[in-house]
Amino acid sequence: AIPNCKTVNYDTVYVCKEDSIELLVENRVDIIWNSTEPFDALEDSSITAYPIVTTTYTAISPNMVDSILVVVYPKVNVSLRNDTSICEGDSLELDAKNAGATYVWSTTESTQKVFVKTVGTYEVGVTDSNKCQVKDEMILTINPNPAPDLGKDRDLCEPDSLTLNPGSYSGYIWSTGSSANTITVSTSGTYFIEVEDAKACKGRDTIKVHFEPLPLVELGNDTTICVGETLLLDAGNPLMSHLWNTGDKTQTVSVGEGYYKVEVTGNFGCKSSDSI
Repeated sequence: AIPNCKTVNYDTVYVCKEDSIELLVENRVDIIWNSTEPFDALEDSSITAYPIVTTTYTAISPNMVDSILVVVYPKVNVSLRNDTSICEGDSLELDAKNAGATYVWSTTESTQKVFVKTVGTYEVGVTDSNKCQVKDEMILTINPNPAPDLGKDRDLCEPDSLTLNPGSYSGYIWSTGSSANTITVSTSGTYFIEVEDAKACKGRDTIKVHFEPLPLVELGNDTTICVGETLLLDAGNPLMSHLWNTGDKTQTVSVGEGYYKVEVTGNFGCKSSDSI
């Protein structure tokens, strides 16, 4: 026991976990500080305390014992997420949690959650009801989407076919249901491809393909006519172009004995021929 010692009722102060606080006893000398929690002595009358849990710090001097209770508030835990990347056009939700706290984002928003979709460093400061503050940040990068290319819309002649190749990617989904890297088509329609690259980003392209039927040309079976007579040959298809082996360019020609052939050219250069 300390002779003639006077005990002072201790005060209470508050500190956020992992913060420090300076404690000072005025008008006292030869002070010995005591506590179960860590502290650094600044000078005889003051210390910087680093309590992890609520504890009492006691200052002992001749004829005086003075104590103060340091209440440690829980730490505010904020972890936005690891630095990450998303695909172009997507967005990412960042959640600072700690419902009821006050939030200050680098985006100037003040909500618990924000959605981001551009390259940058995103930071949030969170202040809880005890006025304890903490910050966290994450870096967002954007991966460009793949750009498959099926080419321009095409007009082809039956019975041709067309192989569609969008390029080299990790995955493919065609409007036909195929998952192959290429498909071959022979019917008119609109064909759609969605590809996925190694970073799981997706890209799309569409092509319209038209297969034009060939002109129907029928000169008839080989036939016999009398000497001096002529035969009228009709290649049909009045709106198309015609070319006979006689040099004529008309739909019909009047001929005598011989071999005759006609070539008819329709839409998109599609050609058919017949002979007699």
